Amino acid sequence: MGLFTFIGGAVCAQDTIPPVISLNTPNTVYHQKGTPYTPVTPTVTDNFCPANQITLTLLSDVDVNVTGIYQDMYDATDPDGNTTRRIRTVVIGHLSNDYPASNYNIRVIPNPANEHITVLLADGIPEVGMKICSADGRTVYEKNGIRNGSIIDTGILETGVYTVLMDLGSMVIANKLLIQR
Repeated sequence: MGLFTFIGGAVCAQDTIPPVISLNTPNTVYHQKGTPYTPVTPTVTDNFCPANQITLTLLSDVDVNVTGIYQDMYDATDPDGNTTRRIRTVVIGHLSNDYPASNYNIRVIPNPANEHITVLLADGIPEVGMKICSADGRTVYEKNGIRNGSIIDTGILETGVYTVLMDLGSMVIANKLLIQR
């Protein structure tokens, strides 16, 4: 198909650019376990069509009763069939301002990192489940049984900002990780 179509002797432009989805939240949100969760509706724009002509669908696997890492996946399709997807990562856990993540002294070094990171766990934490998510919410690394001093290869990760989620069972601790080359 070309960029222009002839209809009834007139030249009509064909839209080939997908809609843009703005989440209206950070890419990763944190939610208290056991409380109702309603996804924030994103804003959808298109270069050619008004928002009311764009189909927006949500697929969400969030279970507020189970500590874990979930996704709200949004697909937007314009009338010409151009489609785009955005993912919001939703972390369900026990959240409290009285016990910020920094109090648990769970982190990865070096940060910024290049080829590898080392996991540092506080005394009394034998192991964690670890997930690394890209800025668009994709899981790029996931493993259980991570112990203090474990070395994780980050050489395959592209330059950018990632979220490192460490699951302690009763809560999830999040840290930002910067990969620089």
